[in-house]
Amino acid sequence: MTSPRSRDSRLGELVAAGVNADVYEWLGGLGSSSLVVKIHRGDGAASRALAEAVALSGATHRHVVPLIDVALVAGADSLGLILPRLGSRSASTFVADRGVLAAGEAVTLLAPVLMALQHLERSPLARHVDLVSGVGLGNVLLDRHGAPVVVGVRAAPARGPQRLARPPGGATAAGRRAIDQVLPVCSGIGADQRRRFTELCDESTTLDELVEALFDLAAPVALDDEAPFEMMPVHDEVETMYPLDDLVPGLATLRTWAHRLSAGGRAFELAAQAGAAARQVRKRVWVLAGAVVGCAAIGLAVGGGGAGGGGAGSANDDRGVAATSAEGSGPPGRATGTTPGGRATATPTPTPSTSTGPRADRHDQVEAVLAGDDADRAVRLLLRLRADCFRALDAECLAGVDEPGSAALAEDERVVADPALLESVPEIVVGTAINRLGGVVLFDATSSNDEPASVFVVKTEAGWRVRSIDSG
Repeated sequence: MTSPRSRDSRLGELVAAGVNADVYEWLGGLGSSSLVVKIHRGDGAASRALAEAVALSGATHRHVVPLIDVALVAGADSLGLILPRLGSRSASTFVADRGVLAAGEAVTLLAPVLMALQHLERSPLARHVDLVSGVGLGNVLLDRHGAPVVVGVRAAPARGPQRLARPPGGATAAGRRAIDQVLPVCSGIGADQRRRFTELCDESTTLDELVEALFDLAAPVALDDEAPFEMMPVHDEVETMYPLDDLVPGLATLRTWAHRLSAGGRAFELAAQAGAAARQVRKRVWVLAGAVVGCAAIGLAVGGGGAGGGGAGSANDDRGVAATSAEGSGPPGRATGTTPGGRATATPTPTPSTSTGPRADRHDQVEAVLAGDDADRAVRLLLRLRADCFRALDAECLAGVDEPGSAALAEDERVVADPALLESVPEIVVGTAINRLGGVVLFDATSSNDEPASVFVVKTEAGWRVRSIDSG
């Protein structure tokens, strides 16, 4: 374990399983089931975990979950983040279950989330490592008082040569998505007020303006909800903890490095300083730290060293969370199947430049995901395969991605037929499922221009397919 306080602790039951991270009970040591450990997994798990640890350890906002400790968990691919246990019901699930919210409840839910996003984005690290553009209501839990708490950071997938470097505005885009998800189910809001929010939710609106407009909407009232079980107040135990920097040497220095980076400087010189700082973090942890800060510095160097704001994957998260389009060129391999109507389909597999192992193994893995029950994995794979089809300008390939006869297939075939349209197709970053009904799932998403989007997938006899993509 990393810290003396966690030396006698151990994993308990699985609390929640996500696309890119799992959360377990954290038992012993600190001695209570009121703690959990979050373990990132999958591609980039180490760097995502370290970025989140640095971000949360420096956060002081009431509605951002505090990082209590860190631990090296046997068999894990990344640093384990020790957090207060807040329950397993997200704000997104709460909104979906309620169906209708009073305007005052919407203010109680949204205003703290928007202010927490702003707090995270203003951290020095977030100016160059995107922490919040992928955060959604699925990353928000309710504490025992019914207050919303952002429990993790998520980033949009890296795009282009800058990789982790991002333009500013991710928090504002995430805030607009949260408002767009909640406002339509609010009662007691007049047409003029709805119109005002529609006008406000544009690229020129700041989070401060959105928060002010929310408080003008209605007086906040307590959320009418029952806590799923007794939960500790977010900051009760943190006040008795030792400073995290005393237990994990290097985190404070990494935050100092982030301040220097935000103030300007030569990227490679800063990368060297960051490497020295990372070595102060105990065994295994400095390797993860170096991955984060090194990638950020390289991204700044490639991008001219001046990009502001952003990327850690939904995040989500992650998007460190959502899958990026696979890079490479050439037509993807395909395997045939049949649709319910008997039409032959092609299921593309990732190109050789993005996969390892024999092509047959890759095809089997793709088929297994698309035929399985995990819609979250399937939708991300489908979007990667769709990008492969676009690169290959292969309309036949799209038949294995989009549902036959669907709006998605018609639009994608139109794009393939006219390559000039490819530049107008935004990259889609998938968030969380906002509606599930058997083999039909609707996901919230974000387009590459930070606009709200959605992806509608259905499970056919041939496996999961895209029915429609709404990218605004």
